[in-house]
Amino acid sequence: MLKNFRFPSEASYKVVALKGKRLKFGFLSLKVLPSPDFCTRFCFIVKKKNGNAVFRNRCRRILRSVFFSGAKNFKKPLWIMATTEMNCENADWKALRTCGNGVVAAFTEGLAAQNPVGGKKATL
Repeated sequence: MLKNFRFPSEASYKVVALKGKRLKFGFLSLKVLPSPDFCTRFCFIVKKKNGNAVFRNRCRRILRSVFFSGAKNFKKPLWIMATTEMNCENADWKALRTCGNGVVAAFTEGLAAQNPVGGKKATL
């Protein structure tokens, strides 16, 4: 994992969690803030109740590969906290990857596209 895509401190996690704009894309709930340090950074949260360590790590690996490959095309730098709502019983890796690709596509277009869940436009 690239170190420069990580949040710099625990305080940054709290700032994004409290002040970030909430967006929903399928299995992913996002908290998004414009970047204060002009660098796009990510945090992927898969809670312990969602599944065992193998499941949680696989979710993170899939999301990292999708987000890191598309981050260079984002219109503006953002801090993104992504929480997955998938668990072991409804695990669909292809759907998780599709959700991640939808998020990357939306941020690449500057969120001009419709938010896939909820039907309203999201702007930052």
